[in-house]
Amino acid sequence: MAVARMRIVKEASVLDLREPPRIESPFFEESLKWRIEANALLEHFGIELSRPTLQDEPEGQYAKTQHLCDLVRNAGYGGIAYPSALGPGHNAVLFDPTAAEATEIEYFRIVGVQFASEPVSSQKIYFDEDQW
Repeated sequence: MAVARMRIVKEASVLDLREPPRIESPFFEESLKWRIEANALLEHFGIELSRPTLQDEPEGQYAKTQHLCDLVRNAGYGGIAYPSALGPGHNAVLFDPTAAEATEIEYFRIVGVQFASEPVSSQKIYFDEDQW
């Protein structure tokens, strides 16, 4: 596995999905339902991007996030930042491969895997319709 530290060399607007979005104002009732639904969609999108892709997974699972990334790119964004599913930190994708350059690259050999769990909160929305 290779891990690189990157330096941004071109300015780009990035859709930040690392933290759940906040509703701007609850005082506009006509748009409140839409904002809640849009925020839930963005949060679910971040979760889907974070989820590791499995080798035996149907291509349709990957195609959904690929299509959403295409929509984000076509809306004028230069990339997406999203939480890491494998530990603290985050990942980012830049749509223009010339927008960043590697300043450090480290190579690792995976020698083991460790799993952790946490109680399910009744206050958080979980999406269980997928195979994972």
